[in-house]
Amino acid sequence: MATFSLNRVNKSFVKYLLIFFLVIIILPKSCFSEINISKINNKIYVLNLHGKRFFLNEETNIKSGDYLSTREKPATIIFQDNTKLCFSSNSSLKIFKNKNKINFKFTKGSILFSINKKII
Repeated sequence: MATFSLNRVNKSFVKYLLIFFLVIIILPKSCFSEINISKINNKIYVLNLHGKRFFLNEETNIKSGDYLSTREKPATIIFQDNTKLCFSSNSSLKIFKNKNKINFKFTKGSILFSINKKII
């Protein structure tokens, strides 16, 4: 009788453990959209969802919820698909995900957005 209840506990434990790992594997991919960068000119400051501040570089992935801003000098980001995002000095924008699209919400300053014609 004791082995029957032990097997039942093991089956439910394995079931919950499997669900837990599936959530960990699937959820991060659906929560964050990533933008890959190929080139950056001048300093661009990033404030991420967790309040961490850092400079943007080519190895950094921009995620949903990040704020991008410039200070004294204008800056340019060139993405891997040759799309260009040009900031004037003291400009900022927020990046957020809407379904399967990445949207830019302009907050201040001047921004020029150039899309590669091959994408459209």
